[in-house]
Amino acid sequence: MSALTRRQVISGAAAVAAAAAPPAARPNIILVMADDQGWGDTGYNGHPVLQTPNLDAMARSGLRFDRFYSGAPVCSPTRGSCLTGRHPFRYGIFFANAGGPGDASDYALEDREATIAEILRPLGYRTGHFGKWHLGDFEGPKKASPADAGFDEWFSTVRKVPTVDPSPAEYWENGKPVTVKLAGDDSEIIMDRALRFVDGAVRAARPFLAVIWFHSPHLPVFATPEYLARYTGHAEARRRYWGAITALDAQVGRLRTELRLLGAADNTMLWYASDNGPEGDSESEFFPGAAGGLRGRKTSLFEGGIRVPGLLEWPAVIRAPRRVRSVCSTSDYLPTVLDALGVKPDVLRPLDGVSLLPLIRGGNDPRGKALAFETSRVTRGSPRLALLEGRWKLLTNLNADPDMLFDIESDESETRNLAAEQPETVRRMRAALTDWRRSCDNSRNGIEEVTYRIHPREAVELKMNVAVPAGAGPHPAILCLHGGGWSMGSRHSFSKMIAEFAAHGFLAASAQYRLAPAFRYPVQLEDVAAAIRFLRKHARTKEIALLGASAGAHLALLAAFSGKERVRAVIDISGPTDLRDWRMTESAERSLRQATGKTSDALVEDLLGVAGRSHPSVTAASPVARVRPGLPPVLIFQWKEDQAVSADQAHRLVGALARAGVTHEAIWFEGRGHALNGPGAGRIVPETVRFLRGL
Repeated sequence: MSALTRRQVISGAAAVAAAAAPPAARPNIILVMADDQGWGDTGYNGHPVLQTPNLDAMARSGLRFDRFYSGAPVCSPTRGSCLTGRHPFRYGIFFANAGGPGDASDYALEDREATIAEILRPLGYRTGHFGKWHLGDFEGPKKASPADAGFDEWFSTVRKVPTVDPSPAEYWENGKPVTVKLAGDDSEIIMDRALRFVDGAVRAARPFLAVIWFHSPHLPVFATPEYLARYTGHAEARRRYWGAITALDAQVGRLRTELRLLGAADNTMLWYASDNGPEGDSESEFFPGAAGGLRGRKTSLFEGGIRVPGLLEWPAVIRAPRRVRSVCSTSDYLPTVLDALGVKPDVLRPLDGVSLLPLIRGGNDPRGKALAFETSRVTRGSPRLALLEGRWKLLTNLNADPDMLFDIESDESETRNLAAEQPETVRRMRAALTDWRRSCDNSRNGIEEVTYRIHPREAVELKMNVAVPAGAGPHPAILCLHGGGWSMGSRHSFSKMIAEFAAHGFLAASAQYRLAPAFRYPVQLEDVAAAIRFLRKHARTKEIALLGASAGAHLALLAAFSGKERVRAVIDISGPTDLRDWRMTESAERSLRQATGKTSDALVEDLLGVAGRSHPSVTAASPVARVRPGLPPVLIFQWKEDQAVSADQAHRLVGALARAGVTHEAIWFEGRGHALNGPGAGRIVPETVRFLRGL
């Protein structure tokens, strides 16, 4: 089999998961998006002049989202969120793609991202993109065309074009530059191609995904005489702007009419939104876009920059119109569609969006988690990060700059900063943003943070970091356990190592576990077993090795020797193997007391809940006491002058394994060192890979 990209593997898995769903039950999906249309730029949101009769009709017949948010305050990042269900900072689209005709884009949609088109195509969907792409170039070093993202048919531009008489040089159709003249309203030109695609799919009895991304009303904005005439008596810039939106609205009307004529309207999810708020520092004669009384505009994380018109028609499911006050987002498209199809998202690639299907069917707020934002470059006065959590909205730079906290339900114009009055809310939301931001940073480096176990009674959510290699799976897996005396440490200490393992073709994960003394042994082994089961299920692999450092090595050995979850091998890096007489050197004990106020005796007592080393539970928790024939192979790394775990601990394990006839190998490093630090530590990954491949 030739190597597949990660997105192809994920798409194939989705097809298998949904194979039981009958084709007739699969809804058509249409994602329509305007470019720079403000929250107030619709009749149904109260604009006093602008005419949007078709959008108003959608608002009267389907769901009208009163708190619908673009994935970002600028276009390219938002567009990526529509296709992937993930925040663009996870895959490095930080701002709007720049460059004029002939210039390379700043960003390109990562190949490893799985798009909605790639997931739906194996399910029998025809997929089409029409209009503004802005997620990479169609050729060259930043190539990331609609075809690369799973679209069968496309009529698209890399970047913006004038909204009347666009240059054919900017349009490509199915991989080739357009050479025929394009005249008239650009929204109509786009819809002509989109309707031809929709008509073909319906007549072929194929479900379809149509992504229709208009250029209007982005600058340079023009309107044809027909639509200019509707706003006679107003300033020229306003006439053009309003005329372009009304022309766009007319094309939405064409689409809705055609769906009804084809008999496809009932089973079609027709979504509408804008990619961000209106252009300009403020509403004016030259920048007539309306934020509808909200603070901020395009590029800003204030409401006016990210709250956008949001609509959904799906007559087969939405039988009565409703206004929705829940927080919803363009990142919710993909998980909602997957939920409607009965396809489970890949849990090894966390989504920022959530399924809105319960809400669409009449339920309450479905979000269940906060909605985070980050932007770069120009912000028009807003901080660079924001978090929406129900009624609360935090804006912050996560530094010493003043934070802003608003109660959006009572103050949607963001006029009263409550940060000083709600310090605990600010602290909690800052912590959540910090965690989310680190998760995005890890995603860009190929490491995903996922939840593998939840303990509701104890209010504990256990996570692991996962690095997935390129190519077709399933891959052999390595699960890493961090050190820290069973009471400290972080899964993030393995970030570099699991990325290196992934480069060697291993799916590598580092898991957190419940820490002592809040949680006593053996709950740590229960967590390790749960992590193994999670990987076995979701990575679809039977070959899982355990690797641990220091206290994590102790747990890895015990878990592998317990026999509860069969593993391929266990790798011990400086692990205490016999707790009955494990103690640090005097200097290491002194350092431990200075850092934590504890001793090695206290660490063991915290873990086991017993004082002294003679208790039977200490023996039971010592790996050397668990050695017996038939155990999985063991690889041991040990520094000869390790001051935290002396070399005699490794010697004892080697001796016990030899007597039991267990396959093992010991690699000794000269000098001082411990866990992942010290001379020779760079050999751990290649030596482990060699050992595992030789089994």
